[in-house]
Order: sequence, then structure tokens, then C-alpha cells
Amino acid sequence: MDRAVSYLPPQTDAFLDTSTRALRQSPLRLLLQDAGVLLKMLPYAPWIFLPLQTSNPDAELYPSGDSPKEMALQALLLLYEVALLIMFIPALVILPGSVFLILAGVSTAIVYLIAWPMDGSSITRSRMDGTTRATAEQHRDERWLFVNGCATGHGGLQANVDRISHTFGRAVIGVQNKTYGLVADVLECLIQRVFAYKTTDVRVAYEQVKAVLCDPTVSKVVLIGHSQGGIIISLVVDQLFDQLPSSTMSKLEIYTFGSAASHFSNPPISPKPARSAMKQERVIPYIEHYANEYDMVPRWGVLYSTREILSNRYAGSVFVRMGASGHLFNQHYMDAIFPSQQPESDSLEDMPLLADSFLDKFVDVDVEVVSRRHTLVAEQLGVVRGDTGLQFGDGGILPDANDGLVNGARKGTNPLLIFGRTNSGRLVTGDARGMTVRELSRLWRYQGGRSPDDLVMGEHSSPNSP
Repeated sequence: MDRAVSYLPPQTDAFLDTSTRALRQSPLRLLLQDAGVLLKMLPYAPWIFLPLQTSNPDAELYPSGDSPKEMALQALLLLYEVALLIMFIPALVILPGSVFLILAGVSTAIVYLIAWPMDGSSITRSRMDGTTRATAEQHRDERWLFVNGCATGHGGLQANVDRISHTFGRAVIGVQNKTYGLVADVLECLIQRVFAYKTTDVRVAYEQVKAVLCDPTVSKVVLIGHSQGGIIISLVVDQLFDQLPSSTMSKLEIYTFGSAASHFSNPPISPKPARSAMKQERVIPYIEHYANEYDMVPRWGVLYSTREILSNRYAGSVFVRMGASGHLFNQHYMDAIFPSQQPESDSLEDMPLLADSFLDKFVDVDVEVVSRRHTLVAEQLGVVRGDTGLQFGDGGILPDANDGLVNGARKGTNPLLIFGRTNSGRLVTGDARGMTVRELSRLWRYQGGRSPDDLVMGEHSSPNSP
């Protein structure tokens, strides 16, 4: 099926006015709001597993390897945890407190016992064939790490890192985000998002990423997260920004799939005057998010956080496969976005277009969201300035952001007096029109063991600005 691709350019944030919701709302209000949005997304829950059919032995729903065992255990946990949720309120009201606590402890122990066969080492390394290993040896100064999502056992994590390794020709380290069933995992996501709670998985990922970033022999660190892995990476990045200098953090590149994260931070290298037409450079040079339109998890995560909460800080470009469903990493994301067979060429312009390829779809820029961003920042600027003609920076007075702007510049004014965010944002949007995913995306350039610099860039191609 021919599917369109919606593209949301990165936030320009020229006035640095975005922030995480946790800095603007009380934890209780945020918890209720997040839970309410999650409940509204429940009708999309069945689409997490659709389409079911696959011929790929590495796919999560293919009956081979550890998949049958993990699917059976996940189904058992789902039924058990749904039953616990149904009985929770009546048991809390009817049973004596001590009896309720004992039953709660026993129920939790049963969940741990059912999930235990899916547990494994906190760190998993990709298995490579001779060709992949030889390619990986050419990139010994790079480190690739992956954090899995909800309802993924050790066998699923192994299949995920093996697929990434085979696709991009790198050795991959997997950080296991342990599963306790879909219901428990989603509740954990809620707690992590609202309270920035550092679970064991977050702490392990933090130590791993920090160690490779601080290694002087490593020049690049690529982080890939799926589902809840997006939340974990966002929390890890927040902590790393507090600990490490910008020069070290600039080694990072981040790519997420079906992300459940509610924010992503990426401060500018240095603030630019608000009147500047130059796009701000960010500490982490590349952040990209990929999502399926009918996937419940990113509808609650990256899509809701970027489309509905415009003042929320969410760094990176967003690519959405419109009309597509499914949440499984190998089956619904890697197989659809990075199929095994890709055209070979050293020039982006000479690379043949594949009609059914996600990468060769022309993007539909989400101009509505970009425009709403501009309107919001204009309103916020108006609040700051009031009617006083407040001066910024070196004393230059900015024109009204919502008065007489044409392509970012006000008619009849000095071209330097440009509302920076509107101008920069419209440049990003304009640049993306008429371009394909392949021209805007960076991650695919690693496919087959290549490096992004190996490709000769076309006239309209440029690295994606975070």
C-alpha cells in the first residue's frame, strides 16, 4: 500500500522558550493528564500487533526461536494483570488493610515469577556473521547502543540488536529494559514520564552511555531506542547534560522508533541573537524519531508531545508513516523502513527511487503544527514585551512577530530585523518541501556498513538540523 509520510521539522526554539512539562505542572496534575491521554489512546491498543503476518524469521510474531515462549508468557501476564486491575478497587475497599497488602505482595511475586523466564543479562551484544564483523571492524571508533521497549524479553532484545547490527554493519550493545508484562510496563512508563523515575534500566543505560562517551578512542556514539526505550534514553540524556561538557555530548546521535518519551532535550551550543536568521546549532547534532500513525505508543508519546503540547521541549525531526500500524521493532519498523534490500550507489542523486520504499516517499511537511508553533512563540514574545518595546540583546527592537511578516521578514523593514524563530522555522519547512525521506534522514546512510559521509550529497540534500 502506498503510504504518505508526514514530516515535522525540528523545533528551532530561537527564544529558548520550550521546557519539559514537569517544569510547568505539578506532578499530580501531570499524572492525571498523562493517564487521561493514555486512556483515550486505548482504542488503538489492538493495532500494536497489526499486521500479524510476516515471513521474516527475525520478526517478533514469527514462530521461531524464543518468540513462541515469550508470546505465551506475555499473553499470560496480560490476562493476569488485567484481572488484577479489575479486582484492585473492590479488594482495596472490602479487604482489611493487612490482608490487602499480603495479597498485593503475593500478586507481585507471581508477576515476577511469570516474567522471570524472559529475563536475561542487563547487557546483550549483537551476534555477527563474518561479513558484518568485517564491516564493524572498519568502524571501531563508533559505539552503537540500543534500549528495547515494552513487553520485550531477552530473546526479543537479542533479535533486535542482531537486526540493527546486520542492517547497519556495526557491533551493537543492547541494554535490557526488563519486562513484567504489557500492563506493568505501561504503568512503569507513566511513572518514568511523570516523575523522571530512574529505574534499574535507566541507571544501567546511563553508566553504559557515559562510559563510551568518555572513552577518548570513541568518536561517535549512536543511541537507538524503541518504545519505552525512548523514555529511558531521554532520561539518560537529561542526566548526561548535567555531567558532561558539550564537546563530549556532541559525539551522540539519537534515533527512536515508536517512542513513548514525553520530551527530548538538546540545548543550543550557544544562544544566537533572536534577530539572527541563522539556524541554531544544537549540542547533539542529529536526533530523529520514526513513528507509525496508528501505533498507540507514539500517539501517547512523540506524536502527542510534539503536535499537541507546542511549548514542550522535544528535540529532533519526526517522520510518520501515515496509515501504518504496528509497534513491534523488527516487524513493524525495521522491516518497513530499512528492508534488507536497498539500492547501492555512492551518490544520492544517482540512487534509483523505489516506488514502495518508505525512504523514497516525498514528505508532507506538517505545516499546521509549524504554524501553530510560530503563533505560540509570537504570543509568548508579546507577553514578554508587553507594550513597552522591550529591547533584546544589543538593543535592537524586534518587530511584532504576528504583524506583516512575509516569509519571515517584515515588509519595509531592515532585513536584519527578522523574527528569528519564524524565519528559521519557515526556512526549515521550505527546505523540506519536495524532498524525500531519504534526503532528510541520516540514519539510513549507515545502512550496509556505510558512513553518512560516504554518500555524495545532492544539490538539495543536507544533514537534518536538530
